[in-house]
Amino acid sequence: MLELFAWLLDQRIYWMDQTPDALGLAILSLLRMSPMPARAAVTVLQIQDSAHPPRSFPWAAAGMLMQLGDSNPPLLFTLDDDITLLPVDSIGLSVDSVNRTNDLQQGRPIPLLSAGKNAAEIGIVLTLSTAIPATLSPPGQFFSLMIELATPPSEVPAEWSDGAVSGVTAPAMVSWSYTSARTVRRSLSRKRRCMTVLRVCGVRAL
Repeated sequence: MLELFAWLLDQRIYWMDQTPDALGLAILSLLRMSPMPARAAVTVLQIQDSAHPPRSFPWAAAGMLMQLGDSNPPLLFTLDDDITLLPVDSIGLSVDSVNRTNDLQQGRPIPLLSAGKNAAEIGIVLTLSTAIPATLSPPGQFFSLMIELATPPSEVPAEWSDGAVSGVTAPAMVSWSYTSARTVRRSLSRKRRCMTVLRVCGVRAL
């Protein structure tokens, strides 16, 4: 009988130590605050083709499940769109016609805007091992380019992080254009033009 009362007392002490969701909502209501609406988690995935020999333009279908390694319980993500992996051999970078590819390969920080200047022209060269067939580049398609900036994450969170701030006025404008070995330079259409400043690390759909 004594053990039974001891068990009941221990159970009630445990209940007293718990904070129900209703109490948390009531406290927020007293502070004139409300919980943020639920939203899907977002992350950046880098896809690589490990097949030998490498396949030509491997792709991942929309809706494919991706699991974070060694996660328990499994943390799953799905793809919103079909993704085709481009056979990129190398990436080059120039700033105002100065080749900075070696600095990029060595992982050195590269200033995109020199002191005292209010404009700059940055060239990003993607060298492919195979030409893109016409069937993979119909009108309206786009490719994604991740830009990683040397900004302190604690001060300027990346655009996919929970701490990212939206609606901040851009201090400068960035317009995008493209060219290839067979075409002259063309500005991207307004739908695909990214008219924002490179203020945070993020992925640009061009």
